[in-house]
Amino acid sequence: MENADCGYRNEDEHIGRYINHLSKTLRYTTNAMMMKQGEIITGEQCRIISYIAHRTSHGECVYQRDLEDDFGVKRSSVASILGNLEKSGYIARSVCEEDARIKRITLTEKGLRTSKQMYDNICRLEQYLSNGMTPNEREEFIRLMKLAIENLEKFKEE
Repeated sequence: MENADCGYRNEDEHIGRYINHLSKTLRYTTNAMMMKQGEIITGEQCRIISYIAHRTSHGECVYQRDLEDDFGVKRSSVASILGNLEKSGYIARSVCEEDARIKRITLTEKGLRTSKQMYDNICRLEQYLSNGMTPNEREEFIRLMKLAIENLEKFKEE
């Protein structure tokens, strides 16, 4: 079977290689920062806490279904993550007034503190990530990343 020719001379020119490396480095760095601050929490748990903090700060309610839809994760995976977050004291679940079958998710005091730490960490990481970039280069980088995401979404639909 013959490989497709992507037009690149060598492996160093493959975009996916750099995106993967950046993603892993961000994940490991974020985890290390949280552990250094005494929080044993995964990147996925961090993203969910941040999501809940953002939505609730805008007066919105958060339910498990929201996490499934917005993160593109299976119900069982979200249930497992939420169970661990609840057991560790980061979130609380309460019965929805409109429908007793649905549980509303809120952050506890510990969850709110952790969310603040994570936001501060993200701000520091963002500064390091864009170090050496002009504001225009940063905007262009974001534009290109969004374009790559759109292209992959289209590719998935083919």
